[in-house]
Amino acid sequence: MGDPLKVLQITDSHLYSDRNAVKNGVNPFNSLQDVLVSALAEYQPDAVVHTGDLADEAIEQTYAMFLEFLQSHTRAPLVCTPGNHDLEVAFHNVCPAEDLQVGEWRITTVDSHVDNEVAGHITQPHLELLERKLHQHDGFTLVATHHPPVPIGVAWIDAHCIDNGEKLMQLCAANSHVRGLTCGHVHQAFEQSNKQFELMTTPSTCWQFSEDSDTFGFSTKTPGWRWIFLYESGDISSQVNRLSD
Repeated sequence: MGDPLKVLQITDSHLYSDRNAVKNGVNPFNSLQDVLVSALAEYQPDAVVHTGDLADEAIEQTYAMFLEFLQSHTRAPLVCTPGNHDLEVAFHNVCPAEDLQVGEWRITTVDSHVDNEVAGHITQPHLELLERKLHQHDGFTLVATHHPPVPIGVAWIDAHCIDNGEKLMQLCAANSHVRGLTCGHVHQAFEQSNKQFELMTTPSTCWQFSEDSDTFGFSTKTPGWRWIFLYESGDISSQVNRLSD
């Protein structure tokens, strides 16, 4: 099949403008640094996707610090989509959110965040924008958003998935060139095959949420990232890796 394009997905970094800040017993900046060093020792990415909750302190200084830090590690093109901890104005003033063309593949985003709300929702204008983008580009496509559009089987997290997620799922299913839909928010890995496309969520670069609790809880699993491999044939595969204990 030939060598695939390699997309590095990182998510839920929860950064502060103060690199020494600690939350939930973790320094988010140091944890992100460890993730990037480990991931980039495996492959050099053709693109990087950050799927939201980039900041816990959602100010422009935090986003600018992230960009400067990432660019010191890789010059791969970056696309970001906001999460529920991000704030729209500060995020879009700094973060690159334009679709990426990587080889024969398009990486496109859809915004599922609402400022100061935990749960996900895709507004009608954002759904229509995604539909237009999918119609304008009929090459193989990877869609990225923050919240998952379907339940993942963890009750307290599932209460926050995209409340009109079925519309996103239907839109992806109706466009056969969509081969992957990748999300953040849940601080854990999840995969589901849907018609012609794969649905994926990815561990956080900092703390992880419990996979077997119906109420809020943390997991002892380590921070992680996902490599998404995009093939010329339109096939897609991925793997989740984590920091060693």
